[in-house]
Amino acid sequence: MAPYVLVVESDPERQRQIAETLREANYELSTEREAVWARRSLAIRTPDALVVNTRLSDGTGFGVASELRREAGAAGVPVFFLASAFRGPQHAAEARRRFGPAAYLPWPTDPSSLLASVLRAVPPPEGPRRSRVPSSPPPEADEEQAREREQVEATAPQLAASDARIQGNLSQDSFARVLRQLYVERRTGALLMVRESTKKIVYVEDGYPVAVRSNVLSECLGQILLARRRISRSALETSLERMKQEKRRQGDLLVDMGILSPHGLAEALVFQVESKLLDLFSWRGGNFIFKDGWKVEGEAVVLERPTAALILEGVRRHYDDERREQVLAVAAGRFIVPTSDPWLRLQDLTSDPQDRAFMARADGTRSLEEVMNLPPVPRDRAVALMVAMLESGVVQARETPEAPLESEAPREPLAERDVESRPQSEAPRKGPAPLWAPGPQRRSRAELAALVETMRVKTHFEVLDVDAEAPRVVVDAAYEELARTYHPDNFRGRSTTVKELVDHIFARLSEARRTLTDPDLRKSYFVRLERARSHGGAGPDAVTAAEQVYYTGVGHMRDRRYAEAESAFRQATTLVPGQPSYHGALGWAIYRRAPMDPAGATEARLELEHAVALAPDDPWMRVSLGRLLAESGLPDEAVRMFESALKLTPLSAEIEDEMRRLSGDA
Repeated sequence: MAPYVLVVESDPERQRQIAETLREANYELSTEREAVWARRSLAIRTPDALVVNTRLSDGTGFGVASELRREAGAAGVPVFFLASAFRGPQHAAEARRRFGPAAYLPWPTDPSSLLASVLRAVPPPEGPRRSRVPSSPPPEADEEQAREREQVEATAPQLAASDARIQGNLSQDSFARVLRQLYVERRTGALLMVRESTKKIVYVEDGYPVAVRSNVLSECLGQILLARRRISRSALETSLERMKQEKRRQGDLLVDMGILSPHGLAEALVFQVESKLLDLFSWRGGNFIFKDGWKVEGEAVVLERPTAALILEGVRRHYDDERREQVLAVAAGRFIVPTSDPWLRLQDLTSDPQDRAFMARADGTRSLEEVMNLPPVPRDRAVALMVAMLESGVVQARETPEAPLESEAPREPLAERDVESRPQSEAPRKGPAPLWAPGPQRRSRAELAALVETMRVKTHFEVLDVDAEAPRVVVDAAYEELARTYHPDNFRGRSTTVKELVDHIFARLSEARRTLTDPDLRKSYFVRLERARSHGGAGPDAVTAAEQVYYTGVGHMRDRRYAEAESAFRQATTLVPGQPSYHGALGWAIYRRAPMDPAGATEARLELEHAVALAPDDPWMRVSLGRLLAESGLPDEAVRMFESALKLTPLSAEIEDEMRRLSGDA
């Protein structure tokens, strides 16, 4: 069983980062922000370790530690003080004398230092984590879960009543890959999962799970809290009785009863949704069907972990050795290559430094076996990581290795190098971010809007903050840093407006990187820049103006305003006729505006064919045309176009999957 750690920290961002670091190291966690609620939590369940800031919003961490020491049998529980107001060695010595803490860390500090201290004092188990949700049914008095069960039973037939594009059986596909498809396509709707008498409905918004409804009575909030020992049996029974009398939600009653803090309730609701969702990774059979447009009733929950991180947790909890080996067998003897799509490649899978170092080894120059056998990641942890990387689409397997860049030493991923050994041209120009700095998701809407407007009038070099002579390795490094910061995973809990702004930023960064890392596209871009500068005159040059209206069009496409997108892309092609991506985007805008219009479909195809002619060595222009042909009902022509793309980017798993699907339809 994983050690139980109570984290008490008033700053939400620090608490989130501490909890994330410890959770990924296989600890069971509860968090509180106030001393008064931390004391109540201690009275319900004694932790195996306490991590507490010395200064809290309503008191001190020393008071919480004193309360712990008064608990029977808690004298040896390790305490880790985070001294945000460090008052010198004498104060630290007095704290050590009074409480005998396992660590007294000046704050802020490197989170790995805290993790190392906790690992020494209470090492977690090495084996896979298992769900703590009980298997026995709850008391019949839990009317809240009974109502949810009735709702699921009533909704399931409606979802299953008609055909849908996304449907299948888990004996042929995994739940992880179903989630990945919804994530890639940024779907909003309801996913019905059925296995024998068990039914679950996963509600998805913009590709992210936000709620799970279940007909399994044991997945109610009270039973989950009881299993985690966050409430007592008597508190559960009292809350159930009051639910019947007052017709209120159990979580609200537990807060009124002083059993849970408001923060503890929010944490418990997230845990409940995650528990229901993660159980689906254990399913080896059962049917699924997804319907667009369905919205969850009531408030949705913002899960702490994005889709890729949920897949990793599902693999760790519910994939046994046989199932893990089945996933790896598909990649056996093949090279593990980062997926070309940055949306997938840069997913927020894990923040653990050791795990990230392992992931960096999958740079396309090593086979699966080579990546797995490099020290020091334990075998079981490495297997789970690799399975999750493959299932979430962060990497793919192919027969040939990725050629190392000329400016890189072979077989040495950039993320693993010693910074001091890098050439000066590759050294970061900026200093390291301050420890425990606010995460990117806390940037305001005004800041993001200003960044979008600034990026519209910048060149690709200025957007990535690289010199015009920068080699590809520098461009890639600059892009990876910025794209990870502004990946939509980091903003999934924000407003629709903020998410749209982040989409603009991410698309702008990706376009800049794509142009500057392709020799032909980069050369053409230089030519356009020089041509625009040679015209002189007032106002923005043609390239800048074209990029500005192009990204306006990208925003219209995401909002499904296809007529406005078509107008913007036409302006861009007029300003810079030789840019293939503008013609490709125009083709798709024309097609999306009227997909059933034969004349429009023909014009769309001509635009995409023109884009391919302008960039004959760009495989993804051909993929874009192939997808248009497939949607237009021309699978044979689409397959031929994909085959031509494969000649330019051999054995791309993404293209091969598309070809297999089309060949089956043809």
